[in-house]
Amino acid sequence: MNKNNLDCSCNYLVGECEYIPVTKTNETRDARWIRHILLWHSDRAADELVSCYYDGLLAYICSQMSDREEAKNLAQESFIAALHSLASYDPRKAAFRTWLYRIATNKIIDYWRRTPVQAISLDAPRHLGESGDVQGWADSLELADLRQVDIAQGEVERDLLRRILQQVAAAAPEAQEVFRLHLYGGYNFAQISAMSGDSESTVKARYYRLLGQLRKDFSDERA
Repeated sequence: MNKNNLDCSCNYLVGECEYIPVTKTNETRDARWIRHILLWHSDRAADELVSCYYDGLLAYICSQMSDREEAKNLAQESFIAALHSLASYDPRKAAFRTWLYRIATNKIIDYWRRTPVQAISLDAPRHLGESGDVQGWADSLELADLRQVDIAQGEVERDLLRRILQQVAAAAPEAQEVFRLHLYGGYNFAQISAMSGDSESTVKARYYRLLGQLRKDFSDERA
């Protein structure tokens, strides 16, 4: 991979990780690279495929991490897993980017399952709000009362954010997958349904069930 030395500040906003529309040109380009990798084990095609999607995938992972080195490790693991299982990729079911992001999402879920959410730095990803506060989360999750948290109350913010992240990380993997792909990846419910094979109503139910629980547990929090 040619992107191992890419520096990531993990300072990405949710809006900067929005879903990028798939075009016929992208699909044709990706199909050519994938064909060269599978048929001729082309290192050049593999490098081009990785280079094309590395920045976006790293931004997606960084938006859910506070440690840039861990984010880079997960990005590398995601690409390795994708390349190893490339023969199983079915372009009729999902675009390559969609398939790749689902692999990365599972890596993120596994990471937080084995890594307790303990300390949250005020230098955490900016998608959590300016200076690492929880206002970004409040806007995304519509937790109106959380927007009142005083930015100066650093310890309160860190503790509240830690507990929110803990609850998300403790949710069922299926619910986390929908939550992360929708909130961070910008995928709509129809796209997540297509990639997962579950009905759109099931996908929506998983998202809103977790969202409702977060609102119930944290909307009344005050600094």
